[in-house]
Amino acid sequence: MILSPESVSVLQNFATINQSIILREGNIIRTMSPSETVFAKATVSDEFPCDAPLYDLSKFLGLLSLSKDDSDIEFGSSSLLIRQGRSKVKYAYCPENLIDAPPVGKDIKMRDIDVKFELPQDVWSQVTKAMSIMGFSEFAFVGEDGVLSVQALSTRNESSDTYSAELGSTDLTFKCVIDADKMKLIPGNYEVSVSKAGLAYFAGDVAEYWIAISTKSEFNV
Repeated sequence: MILSPESVSVLQNFATINQSIILREGNIIRTMSPSETVFAKATVSDEFPCDAPLYDLSKFLGLLSLSKDDSDIEFGSSSLLIRQGRSKVKYAYCPENLIDAPPVGKDIKMRDIDVKFELPQDVWSQVTKAMSIMGFSEFAFVGEDGVLSVQALSTRNESSDTYSAELGSTDLTFKCVIDADKMKLIPGNYEVSVSKAGLAYFAGDVAEYWIAISTKSEFNV
């Protein structure tokens, strides 16, 4: 099979969450961070013929990019074979118990949803750029004085600078803080649901993410 650009893009993103992955039989790709604080899922057009545990996902993606020719992948029982023009490479699977992977076929169930809003790509892109420039390590979705915003900030220093972009209006008062290293979203628009029980859910056109929020979060809802 030849992986679609969509599947490659998903795998490149998921490699930032976990270096390892188990490609399960079917067309759903799931991953989980080693700390079990980020879960991600994407439904793609490709159908994987069998389970394929890959210990080093970045290496696998690097092998696919070796040639300008399309990489034709043959999935075997213990390894896969990548054919590129006149070249081929065998890539062995690893034992599944070496990989931190989500339970087979199970998604996280959100508890009561306390906050829900839209996160447009243009706003999110601007905030992530500001975070990088200003050297912050956290994002916060904030409802205060009728305004809903997303911020780049550092909760360790309340007097430090803050970058903020408005998302709309709200009658709720809350501050949902998430560590920046957990926010590995594929570019796109997202519908966000937050539970004060400790979880945020990001639903996009390509992928879905369940991300643990910081204990520094505050909710008056």
